[in-house]
Amino acid sequence: MAGRITFFNIFCFLTVVLAGVRVEGNCTDAELEALGYKRGELTDEKRAKALAVAACIKKAAKASMTLTKEKDTQKVVKKIEKELKTVEVDAVSAECLTCFAKSVQCAIKHCKGACIGGDLSENCRQCMEAHCDADFRACVGAPTIDLAQLKA
Repeated sequence: MAGRITFFNIFCFLTVVLAGVRVEGNCTDAELEALGYKRGELTDEKRAKALAVAACIKKAAKASMTLTKEKDTQKVVKKIEKELKTVEVDAVSAECLTCFAKSVQCAIKHCKGACIGGDLSENCRQCMEAHCDADFRACVGAPTIDLAQLKA
């Protein structure tokens, strides 16, 4: 009986610990693929899609400069959704786009000055890494492409 209790206790402990470190993101592989942001083989089509989506997000960001509070996140999501429709991307959930919206809000709050020289400038990239990237990666739940490598 004592062996069963010990095994049960260990099982429960491991379940709790493993559940605590499990990362579940808001974006599926299919959504990241639809956005052109899924890591993997980089085709010309995927590069074009990712750059088009990045341009849409940038346009939505410019229209969201005053929407930096948490209560504004869904407004930013709607702006991103609207822009994505212009490049025929509509198979992405609001939950996934929330990650992108929060990254936009973070960039506006913390990196507006650093990104004046461009969103791929060294100052901007360092600021985003310091303030926004970890939360974005955790929210998405999977590694995404590096846009700087696409433009290089």
